[in-house]
Amino acid sequence: MSGLRTFLLIGACVVVSACGGSATNPLAVSSATSLKAPVTAISALYPNTAVQLEFAGSDAIATAIRSGRKPDVFLSASLKIPKQLAEEGLVGKPVVFARNRLVVAVRSGTTNINSFNDLAKPGISLALGSPSVPIGAYADAMLGKLPALEAAAIRTNVKTREPDAASVAAKVTGGVVDGAILYASDVKASNGRLLAITIPSFLYPLTKCAAVVVNGTKYPLAAAAFIKSLLLPQSQRALWAAGFLPPA
Repeated sequence: MSGLRTFLLIGACVVVSACGGSATNPLAVSSATSLKAPVTAISALYPNTAVQLEFAGSDAIATAIRSGRKPDVFLSASLKIPKQLAEEGLVGKPVVFARNRLVVAVRSGTTNINSFNDLAKPGISLALGSPSVPIGAYADAMLGKLPALEAAAIRTNVKTREPDAASVAAKVTGGVVDGAILYASDVKASNGRLLAITIPSFLYPLTKCAAVVVNGTKYPLAAAAFIKSLLLPQSQRALWAAGFLPPA
């Protein structure tokens, strides 16, 4: 699992040596790449417990957990994946800590996509996430709610399917495609390079981000404290600033 690895301070444990999260025994947190900005920001807010952050696609993290490479905490861009892991007995009960919103993302200055309906126009090129990752699965579910002909026209315009939201965004900012279905938070993180076009509400473009303690962790108290910290007001402000919505 590749990604940013850094030691940061977060959370709270009454007895650090007993519950983990010390400098010599950092809490391992594997997070979806789409959560990188707010999770990194949140990590700077709490000075009590050392955390080792690692970022990858939610599906890749789930695969690693299934294969025995287990972090202490898993932060997923979808509720579905941790629910599946919980049913398999690999993680605890998922806790929803934020929501996100699906949008059509286009480069700033783009003129050939001005509405969701334009995704079906001939000649438009699109990027979606892989069907196995949350951003791709969300897009597929949304397209499944459209009339068959409209959905087929949009799928015809899909030129690439990428392993995570960051890769989808890069295809748009790099001019490889005209647009993509992305998270609102990805558009916000682009610093103006991308613009968001609203997706009709009947397509249910809201998504849920969930955190779980991974079964078998040596530090269940620290892991639970980390997840609780995501719901604190200062953490929720960091999530909001990154374009995420409150959990409810």
